[in-house]
Amino acid sequence: MKTSILFAMWVMFAISQPMKLLGNSVTKTLSQVSLEVYLSHMMIFRVVEKLGIADRINNRNVAYGVVLLLTIVLTIVFALIAKRVIDIYFRRLKKAER
Repeated sequence: MKTSILFAMWVMFAISQPMKLLGNSVTKTLSQVSLEVYLSHMMIFRVVEKLGIADRINNRNVAYGVVLLLTIVLTIVFALIAKRVIDIYFRRLKKAER
């Protein structure tokens, strides 16, 4: 019960306060492509896995970190490019309808 009350108070505080810490251009950009990141992260992980990068590194912890970093970076890059291509396509489609 104490945990539920504490959690509810924490959520109310988080909702009511303006977010200055996460209100920057990087987080805004990532929030715009969050769906694309969610939808493509496993595909990018499979590509990184097929490249066999983890097999070339002897230390499993380092291999995990490298694969994780590559997956995150490549997923964000892919999502940004996909978002831009999709936006261009829909702008052209909208112009063609006029």
